[in-house]
Amino acid sequence: MESSKKTLGLEHPSTVESINKLVSTYWNRCQLEEAAELLEQVLAIKNTNLGVQHPSTLTNTNNISRSYKGRGNWVEGLKFDLKNFEEKKLAFGPRHLSTLDVTDTIATSYSMLGRHEERKSIMRQLVDLGQEALSPTHKSLLDWEIDLSSTYRMRGKLDLAEELGREVLTTCQEAIVTYGGQGRWSDAEDLQKEVMRTSEIVHGETAPETLGFMSKLCYIIRGQGRLEEAKDLGEKTIRRMEKAGMAGDPRMMMTMYGLAVTYHMLRLLPEAEALLFRSSRLAEELFGKDSLQTISTMTGLSLVYHPQNKLDAAKELAETVLAQRERILGKDHPATVAALENLKKMSLPPVNSLEDQSETESMKVME
Repeated sequence: MESSKKTLGLEHPSTVESINKLVSTYWNRCQLEEAAELLEQVLAIKNTNLGVQHPSTLTNTNNISRSYKGRGNWVEGLKFDLKNFEEKKLAFGPRHLSTLDVTDTIATSYSMLGRHEERKSIMRQLVDLGQEALSPTHKSLLDWEIDLSSTYRMRGKLDLAEELGREVLTTCQEAIVTYGGQGRWSDAEDLQKEVMRTSEIVHGETAPETLGFMSKLCYIIRGQGRLEEAKDLGEKTIRRMEKAGMAGDPRMMMTMYGLAVTYHMLRLLPEAEALLFRSSRLAEELFGKDSLQTISTMTGLSLVYHPQNKLDAAKELAETVLAQRERILGKDHPATVAALENLKKMSLPPVNSLEDQSETESMKVME
């Protein structure tokens, strides 16, 4: 580097490249103060040669900030964050994602320096600008909204924390339904995880609302064919619900039913039968004997009895379901027609259910 400076001059591109290589060496050795000093030399050169708003100059400014903060010098780091923010605002505008990202970085610096009121103020600005510029379900915006809700809660502003958290939950749940309908399971999963994180802040980690969202995540994971993962999460959710006193909660009934579907897909038929029996009894207690929920669990139970050669029990349940459907909905209703088809199937010897997935599809109807 020194030879390049003497031969070519400090501002020559080869000299700058040599300095950057030395900066990388310092970073690898965790010599962050030395790296920051060199980067400031490069910044001065780039300001002159390229201009303060050139992408390379802005990247350099960010790297200086990182170097200082990596050594715990948040005061110096914040200075360069603020400089970066002003230049990006001029170059790209206040609503550009790059500018918004720097704003988020400044908020973090304020937090690390204990300047919590300033953090709260800039986070509010960040969320407002993000809501104007980004999709309501953009991951960065959701992260900022969740962080602001958490900040409100820590500062004792519980009403504001809950209001913002509920807005996020509503927006996400509407989008998740849309994604599921479009078969965009991966997007739905990412968003459902954001929902759970928000619910943990708004309601608490073991609150019924949060556990209900965990149950929905099981459904989304199963929709992507990750059956073992869905099974493990479903079992974990039920344990947490039981511990939280949700034994008689409708969300417990739906979680048990969903896990039974997963068991059925994994050919764990005795386990599916036990859960469907429990969910059927709970559905009857909660919604009544003639409710859609109760009849659906009875249908599911007949479909689990059948491949286990419990044909009399399967046929008896199928007959009961058909009679209820005819009485409540009429003979020509699609649900009654489906119940009749199910009864016909229960009257036949069981086929290899690994080849015939129609039983599992029938069980999924209630979900």
